[in-house]
Amino acid sequence: MKRLLAVAAGVLLLALPACGQKTDETNRAAGITPKDAVAFLDFNLSPSIEQQRNLLSVARRLPGTRAKVRETFEDARDELIAEALRDTGLDYGKDVKPWLGDEVAVAALPRAGGSPELVYLVQTHDADAAEAAIAKASAHGGFAGRFAVVDGFVVVSDQVPPSDNAAVLARVAATAKKDDGGLAATPGFAKLVDQLHGDRLVLGWASTRDVLAQRRDRGGVFGGLIGGLLSTLDENGGPTAVDLHAEKQAVVAEGVTTIDPSGGKTSSLELTRSLPASTLAAVTFVGDKVPAGALAKLPAGATSFTKALGFDPRADILPWAGGESVLVVGPIRPGRRTPDLALVVQPTDAAKAQAGVAKIHDLLAGRGLPVVERQVAGTTAYVAALPFQGFQPAMGLFPGRFVLASSPEFLGDLAKPASPDLASTSGYRAAVGTDQEGTTFQVVVLIDRAREAMEALGLTDPARRAHYEKDVKPNLEPLDAFGVRSHHDGGYSRFEARLTFD
Repeated sequence: MKRLLAVAAGVLLLALPACGQKTDETNRAAGITPKDAVAFLDFNLSPSIEQQRNLLSVARRLPGTRAKVRETFEDARDELIAEALRDTGLDYGKDVKPWLGDEVAVAALPRAGGSPELVYLVQTHDADAAEAAIAKASAHGGFAGRFAVVDGFVVVSDQVPPSDNAAVLARVAATAKKDDGGLAATPGFAKLVDQLHGDRLVLGWASTRDVLAQRRDRGGVFGGLIGGLLSTLDENGGPTAVDLHAEKQAVVAEGVTTIDPSGGKTSSLELTRSLPASTLAAVTFVGDKVPAGALAKLPAGATSFTKALGFDPRADILPWAGGESVLVVGPIRPGRRTPDLALVVQPTDAAKAQAGVAKIHDLLAGRGLPVVERQVAGTTAYVAALPFQGFQPAMGLFPGRFVLASSPEFLGDLAKPASPDLASTSGYRAAVGTDQEGTTFQVVVLIDRAREAMEALGLTDPARRAHYEKDVKPNLEPLDAFGVRSHHDGGYSRFEARLTFD
């Protein structure tokens, strides 16, 4: 029965609902899901006409799904489901379609001292036919768990050890018997879900604290970055809800979580918006949570070493780097094989920023690393005297921004607001829109432009060129841009991921 979840995922790009009418989740699978569930994922297999048109259009653009798209949504959906059931011993048209309802869901229930227990809920119009199909799959070896029909849903449990199955099914049955709305009626679920897109196909919900707790303690700088990012989703340990829907030229995931009433640092992304129009990608952080998390995860030896040199990142960088910070991927310059890279930071304290830059300069000079002064945009900047592995790092503190770039040329490009700027490009507007007020985190990748930049380098090896032209380029050409944006809105933190098409 786990394959039914794969079925729903396979239909994902073909069955998103239209916006507008809200769904009463208490009358659906969430209504019989125990209230203490830590996560819930729901697929609605009855899309609106508008969404059918949008998603069929999107699917026809992608080589991986183009061959599976038929004239009507129902034909395409049925073919995908039939293919997913191929190894179960079931004939979709005869054994499943007559009883399969409009909803497939999976819930994660807490288990003491172990990973959550997953339970699957499949809506059925004919309980007897559903039971017969599962019995047939069991005889074929395609299903080894236990099931029960509860309030119009086939509830399936396939736990390890199998002895836990009966208890899991009993918990769902008990929730249905209470008829109190289950998970769907809890404030942490209902309040957030009501904030999402309207009539949806895919709905995800999680108790953020429970799901992400094990991910925060990763070691190293990468672990610090992950921890910092997760803290933006879990500022008060509240739940998070996400939905997926389609627009005419985009597939969009929207999410919402509650935030601390005191809020946090937000920005209108002036630095990001003012980057050169030739930028290929930009990752923006607001505030010091992410850099602080990364520095906190540095090995003790690394921090001791930097302190011994007279430089402490926590003391010399964080006090002035709490504004907007942007990791920038720039263009690929002629004669280069890699794009320019940079970190652009909005200082919150100009004096401390100046002292921090001076310390970095003194540290490099004290270690015998040749650094020369150069005038860039009317400011004294510091440039590595010799290139290193194709890069020549350069840094400077300019009005309203500190820039550390991979080349002096890129440093000059980023020393002041550009014209035309990134915000004026169609890819940026399509990926994240134009209203940036209250932003806490953002990612923009201009896929179309990055593809063109890579192709301009040329592939001299015939085999690699043939592989690219056949298997890679067709999957990239339909894509325009990808964006993720998180922002505060009243008592909520909202985030959106958008994949746009040409």
